[in-house]
Amino acid sequence: MHNENVNPELASFLNGILCREGPSGWAKSVYKGTDCGAWIRVEHDTVELGSIVEGSDVEAGPTSLEWPFTADQFWGALQEVESEAAFYWDRDNSRDYKIIFTPQNKPASVHFLHETWGEYEWSDDTPQYVKSKVQHWLKSNGECREIGRPVGIALGVSVTKFDNEIEY
Repeated sequence: MHNENVNPELASFLNGILCREGPSGWAKSVYKGTDCGAWIRVEHDTVELGSIVEGSDVEAGPTSLEWPFTADQFWGALQEVESEAAFYWDRDNSRDYKIIFTPQNKPASVHFLHETWGEYEWSDDTPQYVKSKVQHWLKSNGECREIGRPVGIALGVSVTKFDNEIEY
C-alpha cells in the first residue's frame, strides 16, 4: 500500500480522522485503537477494514467503504468489525455451564457460569461452596464427557456444559 495508490482526498481525510499520516500510520492507529487489533487496507478510493480473531478459525470482515464517506460511516464500519470479532472471540474462547446445587433437605437451585480463559462470571448469587468446587474442578481440567448428561463434581453439585447454546 503506497501513497501514490491512494486518492489524495481520501488520504487527507484518513490522516485527519486517524491522527497519523500515510498507510503505515493509519494501520497503526486502527490496530492500536481497537480491542480486536483490526487492520486497514487502502487502495485508491476503497478502504477495507477487518480483523483476525485470536483462538478462532474465522476472520471479522472485511468491510469495504468507497470514497466519499463520512467519519461516522468509517467509525461505524470499524465498530462492526470490532463487534463481529468480539462475538467470534467469545464464542470460540469461552464456555458456558449450568450448575445444579442440591443441598440436603433443601430444594435444588440452578446457577450459570460463563468461563473465558480461567476468568469466571457467575450469573447470580451462587453459594461460595459451589463456586469454589466448580472453579477447582475447572482448573484441574474437569470436562463434561457425555452429551446431555450432567457431571457430578462434589456433594450436591453437578455441571452441564453448553457451547453455542447447545447442551453437551
